[in-house]
Amino acid sequence: MARVLLIDDDPQIRTVCRLLLQCAGFTVTEASNGEEGLRVFGDQPAEVVLCDVFMPGQDGLELIRQLHRQFPEVRIIAMSGGAFAGSMDLLPVARRLGAAAILHKPFQVSEVLETIRRVLDTSTASR
Repeated sequence: MARVLLIDDDPQIRTVCRLLLQCAGFTVTEASNGEEGLRVFGDQPAEVVLCDVFMPGQDGLELIRQLHRQFPEVRIIAMSGGAFAGSMDLLPVARRLGAAAILHKPFQVSEVLETIRRVLDTSTASR
């Protein structure tokens, strides 16, 4: 099964998503911010990166920009919960920067799994 890199500054979101993804058969690595995410991806590349767009330090948008530039084959799913003013407005920006899909928090388990499978299928079909 595919490897997913999960990047979110909220440890509860990471824990829930990690357990969900592992139960679905994915191998999961985690990072708590953009800088750490880039390092982890460099050490353990993933087929899919699931990242929050609004994080302290290097935000998800800058991470998407860097990942897409350095690793154009990676499939990125941007997510945001809208907890901060304007954060939902960042999701369309994430798409323009190279995110293959977006998720709005809170999301359903089925929505996360369906989105990951869809971007993986798209990635496989384009090879």
